[in-house]
Amino acid sequence: MRKRAAALIGTILMSAMMAMNVFAEQPQNHTDPLDLSHLKKWIVMEPYDNPNVVWGVDIDTRLTPQWINCSAYSMNHPELPSGFCMDKAIEEHDIRYICEPSTGGETTQLALAEMAGFPRSVRLVYPEKVDKLKAAIADFLNHFPNWKTASDYEKAVRICEWIGSRAVYDTSDEDCFAPYGALVNGRACCSGLTSAAVLLGWAVDLPVADGFRRGAAHVFPVFYINGVWLSVELTHLTHLSFRVYNVYELNGNEVLLQGDDLIEFANLTGCSVDEVGLSALGYYCKKVGYQIPSNKEVRAAFPGNWTYGVQNGEETTVVLFPKEFRMD
Repeated sequence: MRKRAAALIGTILMSAMMAMNVFAEQPQNHTDPLDLSHLKKWIVMEPYDNPNVVWGVDIDTRLTPQWINCSAYSMNHPELPSGFCMDKAIEEHDIRYICEPSTGGETTQLALAEMAGFPRSVRLVYPEKVDKLKAAIADFLNHFPNWKTASDYEKAVRICEWIGSRAVYDTSDEDCFAPYGALVNGRACCSGLTSAAVLLGWAVDLPVADGFRRGAAHVFPVFYINGVWLSVELTHLTHLSFRVYNVYELNGNEVLLQGDDLIEFANLTGCSVDEVGLSALGYYCKKVGYQIPSNKEVRAAFPGNWTYGVQNGEETTVVLFPKEFRMD
């Protein structure tokens, strides 16, 4: 019986590896805006439940698309070291290892997986929602046919313009927290607007992270453009512009935790004491040596596309949306 079980597990894992190789070998079509094969780096075909991990009586070993930067993948692979995703992000200088497309659950993840060429998940609960979200993503891509040759600056502007022209701030929709609310229903709260930007960023190969302001229950998208982390307030759906984001703003943990509790928390998370209050983005930026640029440096990075602004009583630089990048 044990030999048969081992053989079954081996067959399953071999099938997963073969599926991974087949997908990885397919070349990307550089002219088709709906070709999202660049996402195949992030998705593998694996059993929904790892037979080597005890989940309970009912173990589902059917293959399904899994994102390697999502918590479910790490749970299925206990052999991975703690902090695997953050370590990979720092090693490859790619924030997407810790910016999983998970808001909205399987609808969000599987819509992108299917558009990347993976089969429909055997565990899919809401297929009609996945289809509608895929159609919404395709609509954006068809209105941005040259995204594969566009700059990150243009990608970010077009993402914000698209969301801003099609969604209103609304907390009453049942999907207001997810990309589905913003892109399909046209109604979303700050979380839904931000996660829609993250989702479209994945679609056009642009890293997008979540930003926050200390003491406020609020979130907004942050883009890395021309060497600068820039935030945008999508709840202000008119007069959109970027501002330099303080990636090192503390989240409050350094105040809530004191003395031995602070040291213990730092040890558990692998942080130094002065890193405890950082967000995941802030921790990543510190490890890769990012320095918040001066106004002079920002203006040099965006020549002709900036204006003066004031933030917290101090002069700042506002990065504009160039007219040539605007969506129709």
